[in-house]
Amino acid sequence: MFEYTRAFIIMLRAHYGQKDKGGNFYFLHPLRVSMDVKSKSSKIVALLHDTLEDSNKYTIDDFTFLDDEQSAALLLLSHKESDDYFEYIDKIKSNKIAREVKMSDLKDNMNLKRIANPTAKDFRRIEKYKMAMKKLKSDYRH
Repeated sequence: MFEYTRAFIIMLRAHYGQKDKGGNFYFLHPLRVSMDVKSKSSKIVALLHDTLEDSNKYTIDDFTFLDDEQSAALLLLSHKESDDYFEYIDKIKSNKIAREVKMSDLKDNMNLKRIANPTAKDFRRIEKYKMAMKKLKSDYRH
């Protein structure tokens, strides 16, 4: 429980003041993703899954409370703009925690109910996420 609480506090600090595409407080997204995954390890990584990518307040070295599998998952989930998106998705498939978290992340991001007036750009993004979800589900073993 201590690790989850620590991850929660870090997530709140990392996303303080940020808003999502619908204008909602961003911290609600990693919280929803965390609530959707099953294992304790995945819940912790889900809280942190956007901290390295969307905040400059932390580095992987700040997460000494994570085990090796969780650290590897968090690094895989941190998409660099220079990386091809679908190559990034393929890499995620290799880590059970990263895969579970990314599937939950995509599911939450595909929920357009949080955006009052979705645009064509939003619908194109959803199609991209559907393709990513399909890739993640292929050869998936629970």
